[in-house]
Amino acid sequence: MYVTRPLWLCKQKASTLSNTSTQENPNSGCLVVSSNHEELEKVIEICPGNTRKANQHDKLPFIQNYLTDIVYSGGDYDDFGGPVKSHIVVWFIPVVDQPPFSNRYYAIVPSGKYKGQAWTCARKEEMATTWFGKRKSPTVPSVFDHRNIYQQMKIEYKNGGFVAKSVAPDGVPPSFLRKPVWNVFYNNFDNLNFYGEASGLNTSVRLHLPNLDDRNMDVGKWYCPSLFIREGISNDHSVIPSSFYDMSLEQYWEEIYQSEYNNDASQGHGNKNTVVVSQVVEKQSFMLFGEKAVEDETNGGVGSSGDADKFVWFFVNAEGKSVGLSAAVIEKMKRIQELGGWSGDGDNAARVTKVEKFDGGEGNHSWKRFGCFVLVERFALRRMDGTLVLTCDYKHLHRIQCKWELNE
Repeated sequence: MYVTRPLWLCKQKASTLSNTSTQENPNSGCLVVSSNHEELEKVIEICPGNTRKANQHDKLPFIQNYLTDIVYSGGDYDDFGGPVKSHIVVWFIPVVDQPPFSNRYYAIVPSGKYKGQAWTCARKEEMATTWFGKRKSPTVPSVFDHRNIYQQMKIEYKNGGFVAKSVAPDGVPPSFLRKPVWNVFYNNFDNLNFYGEASGLNTSVRLHLPNLDDRNMDVGKWYCPSLFIREGISNDHSVIPSSFYDMSLEQYWEEIYQSEYNNDASQGHGNKNTVVVSQVVEKQSFMLFGEKAVEDETNGGVGSSGDADKFVWFFVNAEGKSVGLSAAVIEKMKRIQELGGWSGDGDNAARVTKVEKFDGGEGNHSWKRFGCFVLVERFALRRMDGTLVLTCDYKHLHRIQCKWELNE
């Protein structure tokens, strides 16, 4: 789960990024975004015969709401002795749980056969030696795993361009990334739209609970790259209907018990101004595309090996709808809930018991209706077109409020 910061602010004030890491860890990151399409725009030749408008970028950090054209020398020479340039499109996503100015990135394939997979560094022992004594590494992308250190690149600015190094000590980056120098251009046609800034968890707002009559109150907002979300078939890594997903956290009060006044004293064990609450509620529940969903605690058989990211899957049994969230996202959500006092210990079904007495209030009124409410915090996952995909509700049983409605 990532927060966002505008590029112009990051250039002016480095602390806007450095503070982000400590506030949002674990399983967090910071996306740098830009909405200034005119910045550094010029006509450039990406490679021979391919000329178009693009934004050249010559500083770190990279921008995440644009795909990048990496332009590099392919090793061949033209008729005039100059190097022939090649290019490849990559989506750079910051590595989770790293300080933003560490400049560590995953290099993601944005389209084609390997869409959604990550360029992976080879181990030195995997390198093959050619006839000319050069060492050649395999360059086929592999299934993304945010924990895989061989999928993490350290990017540095050098001699008017960029160089990449493997974070793994024995790792060797793919050939196009380990060139002595390569350049980055942003293509306006590849703009990945964001809708509003994502500032993460607003702790101060969260502590000021909404009133019982209030509508849902927003207390947090993040973006999740599609690498961490899968829709549909669990083993199809190319099902990516949205490049980013919007993740919000909302608070509201849910009524779990209500009672109408009557003259039968048995409702309060002998006192008609006493209400006894005894209600079973689910501590956590899920809705997928508006329908009741269940969590597959067996992990759906996905990511159980050590070479793929683990996903937790949610299903609507009646129609077979499903969505998978990376274990990193699930852990982040539960961590936020636990910091707010929620507990998932024991059975998911828990009983709320409470005895409330009506004291008449001002003017010695009688009551006509009683309601008991529990605080619910809801994570809502949406596609960038606004489609609500998944909601995860967490009931905070330590936050209970009651309300008496009085007769006029």
